[in-house]
Amino acid sequence: MKNNTFGRFIICFIFMLLSGGVFANDIQSIGVPYVQNYPKSSYLSGNQNWSIAKDKNGIMYFGNAEGLLTYDGKYWQQYKMPNRQIVRSVAAGSDGTIYTGSFGEFGYWSYKNKKLSYNSLVKLIPQPYRLTDEIWKIYVDGQRIIFQSFSTIYIYEHKKVVVLKAPNAFLFLHQANKRLFAEVLGKGLFELQGKNFVPLAGSEILGNTGILSILPYKNNSFIIGTSKNGLFIYDGQSFTPLNSPANWFLKTYQLNNGVRILDKYYAYGTILNGLIIIDENGKVVQRINKSSGLQNNTILSLYADNEQNLWAGLDNGIDRVELNSPLYFYFDKAGQFGTVYSSLIVKNKIYLGTNQGLFWSPWIPEDGNLFNSFDFKFDPELSGTGLGPQWNRQPAIVWP
Repeated sequence: MKNNTFGRFIICFIFMLLSGGVFANDIQSIGVPYVQNYPKSSYLSGNQNWSIAKDKNGIMYFGNAEGLLTYDGKYWQQYKMPNRQIVRSVAAGSDGTIYTGSFGEFGYWSYKNKKLSYNSLVKLIPQPYRLTDEIWKIYVDGQRIIFQSFSTIYIYEHKKVVVLKAPNAFLFLHQANKRLFAEVLGKGLFELQGKNFVPLAGSEILGNTGILSILPYKNNSFIIGTSKNGLFIYDGQSFTPLNSPANWFLKTYQLNNGVRILDKYYAYGTILNGLIIIDENGKVVQRINKSSGLQNNTILSLYADNEQNLWAGLDNGIDRVELNSPLYFYFDKAGQFGTVYSSLIVKNKIYLGTNQGLFWSPWIPEDGNLFNSFDFKFDPELSGTGLGPQWNRQPAIVWP
């Protein structure tokens, strides 16, 4: 076991050397970044993690199936809601206030004696309105805090709550470039302007599978992610499909959420196959799933922090992807290599000398398909005798 792990680290060291001249805010396509796993046994709470936020002091917050989780980089703490509800949404205000939403409940947390204490805001909802469903999204918009359920939007400002109703039920509210968008089921995409919902002409092209991500894009436009219809660009006037090889992946494995990272990349979590990262032109630069480091392939939430980490709330666990790391990994999950002793890159091919023999793969995929960046093959002619551990020597790669 130790030898196999050592061999994998030899490979990732190559990636570090080759990327030495690349800027820290560039995401590489070969290998995968380091993924730190936080299993349920680590944070001692529920499996599912529905939302993520970070406060001004660097503390992470997670909307968990059993309440609110906090993580300061060393210790985990769990806080229960009044009726032990699932925390579906969490957001951090610029003043450090933490807001959460649950079934039939939303409010804020404040510190007392170094412990969080919950303060409900539901009592401020005017009659005859009642909160009878889940709060799925929370956005901090200046002095006002916006809580969204599938039926209603509640705006908390100046210690009062204002209720907004749409022409029909909502799906999700999205905040991008200080603008607020919501899909009204059966009627298309709307923009919330003041207290009014304004329909956006042409949004019917987005289909009815669900608008699950709206993020800032270049030239003051927006990139829109749908559950099963792929990605679109909205320039403020019209909607255009984004020509990207990621579309097949996102349609097939069901896009579930998205986040902008490093100001020029987009990470999308899926229901069935982990996450994918694209650049502004739609080129796929990373695909990370269970086979390459994640604990689970269902991404319930994504969050990009201010230290170039991508956090993923999973259907079972929490993962942190170190986008700022110079190390990139290739995982030999099947164990085909055995122990890797040496490696070499020659003429756009990578060679691995192992105790099982010699393996090689194109360094850059010949077909340009980055979904499977390496395709290692065993070379019996150059493998010699196929040295095993009993030889107690290091296989070498020798070139004429």
